[in-house]
Amino acid sequence: MVHEKGYVHRDLRPEHFLYGRINRPKKLFITGFSMAKKYMRSDNKHLDYRDNRLSFTGTARYLSLNAHMGI
Repeated sequence: MVHEKGYVHRDLRPEHFLYGRINRPKKLFITGFSMAKKYMRSDNKHLDYRDNRLSFTGTARYLSLNAHMGI
């Protein structure tokens, strides 16, 4: 649902996942959207790709290898 709206979370970690209870026991909720960023333009095309980044966003422990390499 997040990607369908044109956003990428950018800080996924275990603390941001919540499971539903009682009336929604199989539902997974994602929280912590303070670092979310739009990656789609209004015409449904991706924003320009950038690499060779010197810094990263999010928690280093949960970053992908590509993010650590600046991709």
